[in-house]
Amino acid sequence: MVKGGQLVAVLDDDEYRQKVSQAAAEMEVARANLQERKSTRENEYTLTPFPSTLLLVPVVYALLERKKLKIETSGKSSGA
Repeated sequence: MVKGGQLVAVLDDDEYRQKVSQAAAEMEVARANLQERKSTRENEYTLTPFPSTLLLVPVVYALLERKKLKIETSGKSSGA
């Protein structure tokens, strides 16, 4: 008969502890990878703070040339 508080079995938890340890290590690797990606992303923004704005430079230049041409053309047609 088993009495209260008496040890009846000892379970081998080595496999469980190994899995917990492995999971903790994988979590640390994932955290390090995330931090590295964040850092890389921040560095990209530092190197090119407004990449989409830079794409507009040729468009703005073309619009200015168009306006310039329109002004020159209107000046010639008005007899100036």
